[in-house]
Amino acid sequence: MLLVNNITKSYESNILFQEVSFSLDSGEILVLKGPSGSGKSTILKMLNGLVAWDSGDITIHGEKVHPYCKHAKLGFVSQSYDLFSHLNVLSNIMMPMIVVQRREKRLLRRYAEQLLSEFGLADLGARDVASLSGGQQQRLAIARSLALEPDILCLDEPTAALDSDRTEMIADMLHRIVRNGKAVLLTTHDACFIEMINGRMIDLEAASIDT
Repeated sequence: MLLVNNITKSYESNILFQEVSFSLDSGEILVLKGPSGSGKSTILKMLNGLVAWDSGDITIHGEKVHPYCKHAKLGFVSQSYDLFSHLNVLSNIMMPMIVVQRREKRLLRRYAEQLLSEFGLADLGARDVASLSGGQQQRLAIARSLALEPDILCLDEPTAALDSDRTEMIADMLHRIVRNGKAVLLTTHDACFIEMINGRMIDLEAASIDT
């Protein structure tokens, strides 16, 4: 599904990481591991068309990905969630679908309400985003990303602001997502969360990785 082959990234004379390679298949959770500054978030941003790499290749479903080009089958949830603060919860899910898919609003609303229900947010559709807890905002951000039906979901530090109960809830949610045939690529410093999700790990401290 996803193949990253010998990618290197540097800023001026500083090499952030060099010749990193890994693969990700459907039904799998892959964790990018490493200390702050090792390039974990940068790799997610590369995959989502936000940052370019210096050398190497990235392919999704055998199709080559070019720098600054976001692939339609890849979703991304940043650490800040990037929710639309001027829209309510239901509209946060519907807006990307309206812009990208251009389907009938009635059908999109039904699908958005279904997603809210699946993520435990069924009664919050009319609420302002600012009124949600951190865990609710995280679930909304994931639901919004899944609304566009990506095959790969990228999550940057998904439990950074959550307590242990909400962390376990996110872990259970990710297991449901991969059971449905999707793949998850994430960064985290949370050792307990890594144990909960039982995902394969890639250590970016290594100079060259081949998995």
